[in-house]
Parts: sequence; C-alpha cells; structure tokens
Amino acid sequence: FLKSMQIELKNIIDIISRYALANPEIFFRLVHNDKVSVNSPGTSDTLANITSIYGRELAKELLSLNYSNGDIELMGFISKPSYTRSDKQHQSFFVNNRYIKNDIITSALHDAYQTMLMTERYPVAILDVKINPNKIDVNVHPTKDIIRIEQQKDLYTAVFESVRDTLEKNNLIPQVSEKEINQIFVNNVEKLKQAS
Repeated sequence: FLKSMQIELKNIIDIISRYALANPEIFFRLVHNDKVSVNSPGTSDTLANITSIYGRELAKELLSLNYSNGDIELMGFISKPSYTRSDKQHQSFFVNNRYIKNDIITSALHDAYQTMLMTERYPVAILDVKINPNKIDVNVHPTKDIIRIEQQKDLYTAVFESVRDTLEKNNLIPQVSEKEINQIFVNNVEKLKQAS
C-alpha cells in the first residue's frame, strides 16, 4: 500500500516536522540520501525552533500568541495577514502536545482573519491548545490525529478570540463583538453539517 518514494518521503518529513514543532527541546534530524531534510537542534526557544524547521523568512512574519480563558489555554504563533500560503501545510495544531487535525480550530483560525485573506490563501499557524484531557476523546480515528472535543463552541471562541486579539494588539484589524463571533460560529457549524 506504499505510494511513490517522493510521496512517502514528503509524508515522513511532514510528520517529523510536526513532532519537532511540538517538542522544541528535543533534537530531531532527518536525513535522506545524505541530504538533511529536517534539522531541529533542540532548544527552549520555540521561535528559534520554528526558524530551524521553516526558515528565517517565514519566522520573521510570525506573531506570538498567548491566551487563556480559564478552561482553555492557547500558545503559539500565527502569521501576519500579509504572509499567507497557497495551502494549509504550514498550519499545525496540537492539543495537549498531540498533533491533531480539527475542523473547529481550522474554521476559527480562518474566520478570525476574515476579509484580510485573499481567496484560496491561508495563514501560517502553530497553535498548542491545553484543555482538560477528560473533555476530549482521542479514540475516534485509527491514526489518533482526529479527536472529539466536548466543548466545541468554547474551543472555537478561544481560537477565534486569541487570533483576533493577537492581530488587534499588533494593530492589524479592528475589534469584533461577541455577537459577531457567535454568528460566525453558527454559520460555520451549518457549513460543516452540510458538508458531511
């Protein structure tokens, strides 16, 4: 069931890069055909770690994000609205240090940027969410990269508000009311239901 060498290598580089992002203090080095594909030297400086994985050009376009509402904590980095990518490859989400894929987080991130993004452009994001382990179910997918979260609306609001707050603090967007956040969430839930 293996795909071509190029596709398998790309998948390996992708997962090693995400493990390195989640564990900046651990040294990761991936070599293929004598060429270093990933080199994360191990550091307590998260931004230096991101620089070693994605390069200086991307790292200098990132904004630090730190947020807590009591139940959910978020830390990480998001890109300035002027720095986007053509795909979501540079979006890494971690819940309690586990790499995951999650439509709620993805929607909240994209919605927080709203009209600041061109069509088919995506911000860079490396977000680590801390949430009570009893509020999540990690056994919904064999790969364990998809999880079920009990507090979906709370998670959406936390991601949306943390991204908006970060952009506002850097004078990149105007403020948004809680009513607008709730309406955006409701619209996205409807879109996700229609898509499934």
